[in-house]
Amino acid sequence: MILYRERKLSLYHIKEKIREMWDLSKKPLAARREYIRDNLGVIYNDPGHQKAIDSGMDWLCQAQDNNEFGDGGVADAYYLTTGWGPSYPETTGYIIPTFIEYGRMKRDAAIIERAKRMLDWLCAIQLSDGSFQGGVINAEPRRPTVFNTGQIIMGLAAGVKEFAICIGMVSCAQLTGWLRFRMRMAPGVISNLHL
Repeated sequence: MILYRERKLSLYHIKEKIREMWDLSKKPLAARREYIRDNLGVIYNDPGHQKAIDSGMDWLCQAQDNNEFGDGGVADAYYLTTGWGPSYPETTGYIIPTFIEYGRMKRDAAIIERAKRMLDWLCAIQLSDGSFQGGVINAEPRRPTVFNTGQIIMGLAAGVKEFAICIGMVSCAQLTGWLRFRMRMAPGVISNLHL
């Protein structure tokens, strides 16, 4: 019975792999190369944790510099077929504290300035009721979301602490007011994050 079951699972995995390879054959050469590298599962050398952190920060800087609209936010993703996507307010918000801390650790004013640009962008796109939209910046319709707004408050609070700027404090006050209102409207567990 076990052998039959293993054989059945194996056939399923073979079919899935064939389907995956067929889909891959339609992708650009760069995407196929990355797929092969990823599936080899081999790390040729361990660069160490600091190099990994530095590379991650470089990636985030590229995501900010090259997002679809060049607006100061951080791109939602990099697509092998189309490049960098549009800015994503939620992740931009919770990336700000990381940039501030990394900039302090490295004594790199340019990294801290990037955090300020992200903060300025978030303050500029905040909805009039104090909330932030869900999804990427060009998502339609623009609906306020509790989860994204809650994530963004981390960046706004870190920005107020680091830069002591009034606009961030106003944004935080509006945002927390909106969150309190939503929590009163849906006591207990909020089941619909797009309230």
